[in-house]
Amino acid sequence: MTTPRGSGDEPSSTASAAAAAAAANDPTTPTSAHTSGLNRRGSRSAAMATFSMEVFDNEVVPSTLNSIAPILRVAAEIEHERPRVAYLCRFYAFEKAHRLDQNSVGRGVRQFKTALLQRLEKDNSPSLGKRLKKSDAREIESFYQQYYENYVRALDKGEQADRAQLGKAYQTAGVLFEVLCAVNKNEKVEEINPEIEPLIQPTKDIMGVHNIRYEWHEFFPNGLFHGYPDMVRHLFYNIWRIIGIIIKEIEANIAKNTFLANFRMSALPVLCKKFVELVSTLKERDASKFDNVVLLLQDMLEVITRDMMVNEIKELAEFGHGNKDLVPRRQLFAGTGTKPAIVFPPPISAQWEEQIKRLYLLLTVKESAMDVPTNLEARRRISFFTNSLFMDIPRAPRVRKMLSFSVMTPYYSEETVYSRNDLDLENEDGVSIIFYLQKIFPDEWNNFMERINCKRESEVWANEENVLQLRHWASLRGQTLCRTVRGMMYYRKALKLQAFLDMASESEILEGYKAVADPAEEEKKSQRSLSSQLEAIADMKFTYVATCQIYGNQKQSGDRHATDILNLMVNYPGLRVAYIDELEERDGDKVQKVFYSVLVKALDNHDQDNYLEEALKMRNLLEEFNESHGVRPPTILGVREHIFTGSVSSLAWFMSNQETSFVTIGQRVLANPLKVRFHYGHPDVFDRIFHITRGGISKASCGINLSEDIFAGFNSTLRRGNVTHHEYIQVGKGRDVGLNQISLFEAKVACGNGEQVLSRDIYRLGHRFDFFRMLSCYFTTVGFYVSSMMVVIIVYVFLYGRLYLALSGLEFAIMKQARMRVELNEFHEIVYGLSWLVIVAVVLVLKVVSMGRKKFSADFQLMFRLLKLFLFIGSVGTLAILFTLLHLTVGDIFASFLAFAPTGWAILQISQASKPVVKALGLWGSVKALSRGYEYLMGIVIFVPVAVLAWFPFVSEFQTRLLFNQAFSRGLQISRILAGGKKQN
Repeated sequence: MTTPRGSGDEPSSTASAAAAAAAANDPTTPTSAHTSGLNRRGSRSAAMATFSMEVFDNEVVPSTLNSIAPILRVAAEIEHERPRVAYLCRFYAFEKAHRLDQNSVGRGVRQFKTALLQRLEKDNSPSLGKRLKKSDAREIESFYQQYYENYVRALDKGEQADRAQLGKAYQTAGVLFEVLCAVNKNEKVEEINPEIEPLIQPTKDIMGVHNIRYEWHEFFPNGLFHGYPDMVRHLFYNIWRIIGIIIKEIEANIAKNTFLANFRMSALPVLCKKFVELVSTLKERDASKFDNVVLLLQDMLEVITRDMMVNEIKELAEFGHGNKDLVPRRQLFAGTGTKPAIVFPPPISAQWEEQIKRLYLLLTVKESAMDVPTNLEARRRISFFTNSLFMDIPRAPRVRKMLSFSVMTPYYSEETVYSRNDLDLENEDGVSIIFYLQKIFPDEWNNFMERINCKRESEVWANEENVLQLRHWASLRGQTLCRTVRGMMYYRKALKLQAFLDMASESEILEGYKAVADPAEEEKKSQRSLSSQLEAIADMKFTYVATCQIYGNQKQSGDRHATDILNLMVNYPGLRVAYIDELEERDGDKVQKVFYSVLVKALDNHDQDNYLEEALKMRNLLEEFNESHGVRPPTILGVREHIFTGSVSSLAWFMSNQETSFVTIGQRVLANPLKVRFHYGHPDVFDRIFHITRGGISKASCGINLSEDIFAGFNSTLRRGNVTHHEYIQVGKGRDVGLNQISLFEAKVACGNGEQVLSRDIYRLGHRFDFFRMLSCYFTTVGFYVSSMMVVIIVYVFLYGRLYLALSGLEFAIMKQARMRVELNEFHEIVYGLSWLVIVAVVLVLKVVSMGRKKFSADFQLMFRLLKLFLFIGSVGTLAILFTLLHLTVGDIFASFLAFAPTGWAILQISQASKPVVKALGLWGSVKALSRGYEYLMGIVIFVPVAVLAWFPFVSEFQTRLLFNQAFSRGLQISRILAGGKKQN
């Protein structure tokens, strides 16, 4: 307070000046007509109407200024009796509000302070005229003395005192004393008037309790009362001071790090047991157990004061509850006469009932942490989320101050939501999608059946509403657009939740986010409601667009995918759909097609997923753009992916592990220290301004499109960008699960690397990188495949060479040849020449068969069969002559095959490299036939042992479990699926 202890009209002018100065120092207090934006220009008059004179009398103040509500209440109560004292209380409330929120950043604070300042200016002169004393200090001093003597003490002396009125009187006296001290802050209050000196210490004690808002979870063990202040207020009326003393003692010991020394934790289980009994009694609401509640409260208080506290507290001893008092002088909680000290049973309400049940479950449910939760995916997500909180994460700003971001999902004609026929349709093995998902996710299927209140599967198919929920349940477990949209919209949900925590008052937080997120129709229409503000903030900070390229054609043709996309926009109002609309317009006599870009209101792929707990960390991730990551600020923030399709088979499990190693160890090293990480996947976050001013994200080429994502990394690096990697946040990702799909994916990546070599981006990077980054870039792009190819070729050469030398005897012959070089020269030349004659003969035979198939297989089948018969007889006859006359053995044939294998492989490679020449000679068909022969031979060598071993039961079972190891652990009936089991109705 800046009002001096003077006389005359000084206080009024000084008060006005001080209030004006406070308003001038507040940069957000509207002292003129201009505001900070078009959206706020029309809101000032509405704000003034909202914060009218009645507002202050009814204590409706902004949540950030709740501590001044008692002061305004006192001012309203004494307004008719002492207007000047009421004015001084409001003036003190204004100064206190200004100290609490100097920049008026809280919701509604600026309007509130402005309206309160106008009220002070209006009441200054009238209240000054009604002042009974010469100065403001004397005025409030005399009123305080009068109030304390005539009201507080009169109530306190009465034997049948109304405890509620007495508590309210104490609070009023405390407020008056606080204002009195502020008015007389330049002098000691004890020297104002000797008559009120005996009142100072009791009032200070009152002030020490009533004007402090305590957090109950700091008093009760394990945070039991966190979020339950209303429940506590229902129970306790006359123990505020005792609990306040205990809380202050606990806080003081925690601040001094002496809590464990001054409190015995061995008695904590006893206190918890008593508290569980109390909550159980409150849940039952049996009025006959009133005495039990009183005893439980007394037992809890004695456990704290006698068993837990080491040192005696003087204030508690005065109430008969010191730790050395054997017999308390007063029985708390019991009440006096017919007036009970506690209200039991407490007033019932839906909020009370929900909270007390939840609290009781938290206290009584005892389960092993190893079994909670039972779902494996839930365990994984919780484990990663909790571990990520201990990583190096930037501090999250308030939602309204965070960076905005957008997400785009390209979509063509992939599955959106599974239809009923899709779920029930059986494949060639007799297995449907719904049957497969039931076995893959058995616990989630049971939870789904419980949610829709169905006992059997037939009940689900009998109800259309249940079928719709079933379609969504299955779609959220496949690689569908529905799953992607649900995951990306978690960002919006997380922002609304975090904005609620930033903006909501204590009462709104107690009501819960659900009550605010689902408001009544009247609140939805109000632009000033909290729910409307949360929606507006989420829309400003997050935009999600699904680029459905052929959505217009799907609508015109009545495709169900268009209906599914429309349903997605209904279910997720924040979703935007962009598509190309194709129309025919007439230009004179000509009809031409016109294309329009359309955005319908309501960078990842359709196999993307996201999790709500990870979306909560998006504010932290975006702050990485403001963090220091070396010489240049980051332009691409890379994050890790979790492959959610790894449990289908061993191939999918292998792909999942491969991706996990790449997005953790691999990309971590590429980003730091190698500094050659580019853009490899969908979850990366781009600096939009940086990239749209430097060529965009994708490669602007109609030919190079297999690996368009990595060119965004090339582009960013070439233009002095910085690509980083962060592992404290992850998104879900679906991968190929079949052998053919995986093979095609690997081929796509390999071909993409081949096309990268043709691009100018790699050329420029190679010329501008330093030596070490150049080598790192080489190995992380096309160099990986070059090195892999060299390794594979060398391994083949080495193995075939060693095997040939060992089985053919060539190694021994080479050693022997050193001694018989001259004698065997002519024989070796003959053998070498004969081997080439054999190869030529084999090629000619293959050519004859190929030509015969083309010319005689259709019209002259008999002649073609006779040709094949003659060839077969000739081959058998040749072998017979070799075995009989030349003493050929089976080992010689095997050695010959091993000798011819590398030669034939070399011929195939040379033929592929010289394909035009071979085609011109008409030998390309023979080359293809020879290559098929190699494939058949390799298939026989690889799969014959597997087929033979598969006859043994133990080997067959081992193979099945090896191929579907993850699926077995999740309860999948592989044997039924492999046997083509039908779905039972």
